[in-house]
Amino acid sequence: MNPFHWIAEERIKEAISSGELDNLPGMGEPLKLEEFTARNNDTYLTYTILKNAGFLPMPLLIRKEIEDKTWEAEALLQRCRERLGNLQRIITTDPNNEVGGVNAHNAAVREYRLTYLELLTAINQKIDELQWHCIRESILNEPRVTYTLELPPVNVARKMQAFDGEFNVY
Repeated sequence: MNPFHWIAEERIKEAISSGELDNLPGMGEPLKLEEFTARNNDTYLTYTILKNAGFLPMPLLIRKEIEDKTWEAEALLQRCRERLGNLQRIITTDPNNEVGGVNAHNAAVREYRLTYLELLTAINQKIDELQWHCIRESILNEPRVTYTLELPPVNVARKMQAFDGEFNVY
């Protein structure tokens, strides 16, 4: 037996004996192979087994990352609205603290703007990566598994213009 296979088998046996694999989804259930016999498609079988085990193909993982970053950007905008609203109340209710409040407001707007820009740029990079993976799949393989995950890139300039319009620097 190949030494790497032996090491892998030993680690699997250790994990089973220590109970690390006891609560996996589908544990003890037979694989549903009926649908594969008609297709006789190894790639489809592999993706389905991985999906049933909680794993996703790379394009779907990238799509999830895009959705997570998009949610993160929206959450950042909400935090920005809340924090800047609080600073605005401080500035209007405490005229003695106007300069300090304005400086804090401007610093916060610049910080949120930079973070928002970084998130939008990261989203576009992930969209590019997703497009590359989808094209790569269709070129390298016969399109056994079709991904309809195309997303348009985020218009960063328009989003930043909307940010600047909503959150003014004094």
